[in-house]
Amino acid sequence: MSTKPTLDELFEYRVNYPDFEPQGRLARLIGLDEQKQRLAKILGLLVNSSGLTDWAKKFHPGSEALLDTVLRRPPSSS
Repeated sequence: MSTKPTLDELFEYRVNYPDFEPQGRLARLIGLDEQKQRLAKILGLLVNSSGLTDWAKKFHPGSEALLDTVLRRPPSSS
């Protein structure tokens, strides 16, 4: 009897990308280049964890436990 919900039913609103307004707001943040680069790296790992996995397999075989720790770690508060 259960039906599968649609995406619009699951989320409040849908954002189509690229969304240029947030990109412009981010570009206007002055003096935060290091934090923005760090955030971009972290998000890149979360979005494309297979890239890190492929790199580790190629250059550091046998590092599965370390890789698992890196990919599953909670965000730092600093």
